[in-house]
Amino acid sequence: MGYEIRLKTGFFETRRYHLSVIEEQLILSPVENSAEAKIIIPSDDILEIILTKKRIPEIKVQARDKSYDGVFTAGTDFDEVCGLLKRLKKTIVYKYAMNPKEVRP
Repeated sequence: MGYEIRLKTGFFETRRYHLSVIEEQLILSPVENSAEAKIIIPSDDILEIILTKKRIPEIKVQARDKSYDGVFTAGTDFDEVCGLLKRLKKTIVYKYAMNPKEVRP
């Protein structure tokens, strides 16, 4: 099982990837261009995962050598994503973004 994300690949540039977890590895497979290489991040190289619950969930994976930022596609179930990422047995930070209309003085 996996989810489609728009991974930030450059300044104002994103690409579609399929995020999955297989054998304690986070795997990002390109959706649009199969000539691009898969990104495989072993669980041992992951320092932290930050999931932000918004209307469309966001993810940030801090690895030893690089940081990966992405946004899930609309309709992605936040709780299912959490369950998938827990299989990595790494620290996951959960953030819940408030709707500014709900803030009361």
